Amino acid sequence: MYANPALSSRQIPENQGDWVTHVAYKGGQEALNITSTELVAKSQGLWDSSLSKGGDETTPVFMACDLESPLGFASFLACSANFKKVFVPGTFNMSQMLKSMPR
Repeated sequence: MYANPALSSRQIPENQGDWVTHVAYKGGQEALNITSTELVAKSQGLWDSSLSKGGDETTPVFMACDLESPLGFASFLACSANFKKVFVPGTFNMSQMLKSMPR
């Protein structure tokens, strides 16, 4: 939540490239971690390889993946950074998604 600095002493820290954003475990041991820099690079690669290729720029991207996963967040980041409309439903019920599209 953003607030007027005059009303709050709290600040959102500036993102550092070496901060770990995702950690994966295998067999109870840390198997992989992804930093902010790596996530941004992956999102740009995803944009270049797939998301920029389809349709015109007014066609939204429908995401049916979890934003907490590296793929979900990288997809969202790629679309947002390149001003592509992205639709992230709170539910995977396709009829509800289509009804909410006119909004």
